[in-house]
Amino acid sequence: MEKYTGISIGPILKTLAMARKPRELWSASYIFSHLMKCIYREAKQTNAEIISPAEPEQENIEVGIYPDRIFLKGTLDVKTLINETMKSFYSDLLWKGANPGLNYFNLMTATCNAEHDSAAIATLNQKLDVMELWEFAAADSNTDQTIYNIISKKSDNPLHKLATGDKKFEIKELKDIARFELSTCKGKKERSHHRYYCVVQADGDNMGKAISHEKLQDGGVLKISEALVKFGIDATRIIKEFGGLPIYAGGDDLLFIAPVIGKDGNNIFDLVEKIETEAFNQVAEVVNPLKLKDKDENEIQASLSFGISISYHKHPLYESLEAARTQLFGIAKQHTKKNAVAWTLQKHSGGTFSACFSRKANKLNEQFKALLSKSTDSNTVSAVAHKIRQFEKIVRIVLESGDKERLDAMFEKILEFSSEKESYFGAVKALMPTLYEEKEKEKEKEKDNYVQTLYSLLRTAKFINGEDLRDE
Repeated sequence: MEKYTGISIGPILKTLAMARKPRELWSASYIFSHLMKCIYREAKQTNAEIISPAEPEQENIEVGIYPDRIFLKGTLDVKTLINETMKSFYSDLLWKGANPGLNYFNLMTATCNAEHDSAAIATLNQKLDVMELWEFAAADSNTDQTIYNIISKKSDNPLHKLATGDKKFEIKELKDIARFELSTCKGKKERSHHRYYCVVQADGDNMGKAISHEKLQDGGVLKISEALVKFGIDATRIIKEFGGLPIYAGGDDLLFIAPVIGKDGNNIFDLVEKIETEAFNQVAEVVNPLKLKDKDENEIQASLSFGISISYHKHPLYESLEAARTQLFGIAKQHTKKNAVAWTLQKHSGGTFSACFSRKANKLNEQFKALLSKSTDSNTVSAVAHKIRQFEKIVRIVLESGDKERLDAMFEKILEFSSEKESYFGAVKALMPTLYEEKEKEKEKEKDNYVQTLYSLLRTAKFINGEDLRDE
């Protein structure tokens, strides 16, 4: 039996909620990543072995890449480790004399004895989860103000230098992020989506099951952790190339702000697909061949789920952040197939459109992508969407029958199919039965959401494809 120690840091959500601007959100996140880096740095000076996270080979990539938990094996003087960590942390941030550390930052620790790394992590994660439910945060306004002053600092910010090696780190405003395509493509006509920004949160599926699995050999946790570090670095590069602002890329978590349309005219859904297929794939290549099985004898497959909040550039950032978190953990992570994308589009005019589907539904995913590429006028989209809602009972009867002739007749008689707009109508007609089949496979209650989901897909596709400003 070996002794293991787990350390978790906070209060992260409380601090992120203080942010009103992108640079404040970045700073609020990075300060915790650097705190964990200090813990890691001090832990390396002890006799304990760090089993997770792996140490990043690349530094100064303008984003926090240390996760909020660290796990160590062996004898450890935790009190001394924490004291030395905070001294190092204060020194890096140039804090002198009185500081808010002892009254604000939480370093929660748990210990256990276990025979294997995976068993220890399973136990320690449970303990730390409970401790985080009781996580304290300073209640006095002076301490909160001190923290806000730190994260809102625009010039000579020590966090900027720690992250980039240079105190000059320009972070765009929300409106500038939203207008990325306009600023990089001369002569591009402004559309309504150029006034919107996306907050995206991502989280790995089944990663907790994998690293705590009883059949995962010692050393396996570190191997997975090394793949996660590479994922964070590669995802950061992809987000920046798209025109987005990476906020956090630690472990299997991502948080970033991005335009609706980025580099080369690619959209936000293209971006999340690229992050999964070109960055997270290296994590899946480590986890999936292990062929670990859950309690129901299903193979544990690593994948990535996303929550996206699309908001007008004047919409409060902290509200968009909370909306993205709700989409991820309240909807996408609850999808039966996992590997889901859930989003909400809140129009400046007041309309809200939300939907979710798993990327494992390949046919549906491809047909939605096809719909995103079909250009038509706003009146047609509105007419089709509203008639589908108006004649919901007929739509359900036709789809339940699975009869193609009935579907054709419905498009001609009810949806007023136009041969001049055959491309768009064809994309909608292909999507409808596929979406219905997917809803049939999901929980019974999801069948009732079919028309609402279809309506949201149509409205989202039109928004992504481009609406005139007058349609806003």
